[in-house]
Amino acid sequence: MKIVCRYVTGEYLEDGYLLAGYTPRSKFALRQGVEYVVNGMCMMYPGVLLYLVQPLAGQFPSWCPASLFEIADPQLPQDWCFSFRKIGNVGSVHAVWGYERLVCDEEHFDGLSEGNSVDFQYFSKITNS
Repeated sequence: MKIVCRYVTGEYLEDGYLLAGYTPRSKFALRQGVEYVVNGMCMMYPGVLLYLVQPLAGQFPSWCPASLFEIADPQLPQDWCFSFRKIGNVGSVHAVWGYERLVCDEEHFDGLSEGNSVDFQYFSKITNS
């Protein structure tokens, strides 16, 4: 799946994203008009969709609000998996799509968000980046 960045700030985010903790002043390490490959997706309570994108080769990936992008190619990779998790509090992840380890290993999922170098190395290997 490929997406094109339309916005780089939270100024145009819908209310659900604001409830999840983003603000209109949120800034994202993205470039407007640039196409990105989606390496994973997650749905957070209260129903906001995030894409896992890598802003530049060699950089840690980031979870970015889907409403910052338009879809350029809707085709999902054939080897993607899906997991539904128990719905919790605002900001909790309740669904994940992506490569198997991202979906099935919550420590790997969290490690990418926290900048864990071992998880980043695995991400780089699996995404060839």
